[in-house]
Amino acid sequence: MDAQISWVHDLGSPMEPGIYRFRGIAVRVTQEDIDRARAELDKVSNVIFNASLSDRLGDQRKYLLGSIA
Repeated sequence: MDAQISWVHDLGSPMEPGIYRFRGIAVRVTQEDIDRARAELDKVSNVIFNASLSDRLGDQRKYLLGSIA
């Protein structure tokens, strides 16, 4: 894990998959991420994702959302 990213405060509660920004680095948000966040938001006011930086050569580094903290 390289960072913890707040769904509400850091990403602004994305409604569609896409690329969002966190600390100047791209965050890839998938439909699965959105579905998991919505399910958790039924129980709590915010969701924190553990995120890892991709290290693919030739590609811009980006955060990939993982498990919910």
